[in-house]
Amino acid sequence: MNGAARRDPQWWTDWLSAVEEYRTEHGHTDIPVTCRTRDGRWLGSWISARRRDFREGKLSGDEVAMLAAVGVDVRIQGRAARQRTQSARSAEQWEQRIAALAAFRDRYGHPEVPQRYVTEDGLRLGGWLSHCRVAHRNGTLDPRRA
Repeated sequence: MNGAARRDPQWWTDWLSAVEEYRTEHGHTDIPVTCRTRDGRWLGSWISARRRDFREGKLSGDEVAMLAAVGVDVRIQGRAARQRTQSARSAEQWEQRIAALAAFRDRYGHPEVPQRYVTEDGLRLGGWLSHCRVAHRNGTLDPRRA
């Protein structure tokens, strides 16, 4: 791709919209390199190319800011990017599940969630809580979450 196309505001808008659509659908921007948009564009490859552009000093400060605004950190790549995103996602999921447990307790007056209980939005709260209890008994649950 030539530099002129990369500087076209519509080009950026189209790609950033695709990133936002992915984030809305999946809850994160840990986009696999093999990911394609609905219209067939290689979104994961595009993200990788922007990270390469950043390393090579080819992104302006505004471009870096636009990527950051949609949740893409161009400073990290590969395994570090996946681990950072997974860690953030894990913390977010933990908070969502704790909120669902609190809602269950508020609704039913106790936190004894049946193992097969599924929330209205499809969260398998009972299975998750059972997994947490087993992890706690085995000493594999993070002490901050016990």
